[in-house]
Amino acid sequence: MIEEMMSQGIVTSVTCALAETIGKYSDDIFDWYRRELYTTRSSQDTTYSTSDVETKECKKMTTSTNKTLHDHREPIDIFNHSKKFLVSYAENFKEFLQSSTSKKLRFFFQRAINLPINSLTVGSGSELTETYDKLRSVFEGQVPTSIDYHSEGIHFCKNLFAKAVLQQGENLVSTKPEMAFGLAAVIVTLCNDIPDLIELLLAHLRISCPYLCPVLLDQSEGQSPEDYKRSLGYKFIDGTIEKKEFYLNRMSGIIKLYAAIIVARLKRNENRRHPHGLENAWSLLNVLINFKLVPEHVDAIATVIHDILQTCGSSMIKENPSQLKILINNINENYFSELKKNGASPGPIGRLGLIIGLFYKQGHFPEPEGQLPIEFW
Repeated sequence: MIEEMMSQGIVTSVTCALAETIGKYSDDIFDWYRRELYTTRSSQDTTYSTSDVETKECKKMTTSTNKTLHDHREPIDIFNHSKKFLVSYAENFKEFLQSSTSKKLRFFFQRAINLPINSLTVGSGSELTETYDKLRSVFEGQVPTSIDYHSEGIHFCKNLFAKAVLQQGENLVSTKPEMAFGLAAVIVTLCNDIPDLIELLLAHLRISCPYLCPVLLDQSEGQSPEDYKRSLGYKFIDGTIEKKEFYLNRMSGIIKLYAAIIVARLKRNENRRHPHGLENAWSLLNVLINFKLVPEHVDAIATVIHDILQTCGSSMIKENPSQLKILINNINENYFSELKKNGASPGPIGRLGLIIGLFYKQGHFPEPEGQLPIEFW
């Protein structure tokens, strides 16, 4: 059946269906499928072309390489800094959070942040602009004159925004990944306006999903199994840990939102650098595929690699096609088998095998579904 679909050139039309039913197929089928596509593709010369507009947009996404937001620290240092940063940042609004006199303003901020984020649509550029304007006005302290302004309120507001974005990744993007791109576009523009907002947001994302640092956390001496699972991002409901499939689905939502931020379209005529650009996708993948694998982490790692390639792959190939092919070859020829040896589940490893196979078949990654057109807003 797969051979027939390949010969007819309709593999892409069934990608989603295959991914959804991936657990029904054995590992051997996906190994065969991946090898066949690799053989077909590697025997051909591939020519990549991008328009001037696409090249310009790609450069805008990669200019963060000279900024602090392309982080050259060791991954474990990034993770530890994120934990410390969130603790210290919470001190900025501790009194505001506990004060009875700020109750009215806290309620105002919760509505002012949550409503625009939860109701965000991308029907037009003007809708994105409206959401951006509403959120920016709150960060700039433009509150109703009837409310007594509190100096710690804006710190509370920024933290509330970061947590709301995280929840969108867990709850919305995990089921509707195409919804990530409108939110991501607003995020990167706000982060250019509000200097400490990107660091705060990244800290929340990385602590909730340590694989974005990326780190493979070990259970430390004296750490309970429950606390260890919490450190990996698992949630407990009434003392019961969530099922692994739900955990991986939430992690995937966070990862896809993070990836959408990396490739988010900046506003038209925006001359400022992308606050967290494409270099971070390259760095994340290169670090991941050099880790020594352990069974605890292989499903999450396969998920990260798949989601980053699915979301950022089309931009990465426009920037450096030869380097991306080297990266994919490395994953295909070396890392894929290591993931399997360490017990990767059929779903995560199958989806990764599928997207790698399609790359060899087509010679590129398609634009992710939901990505905004260039100069959309």
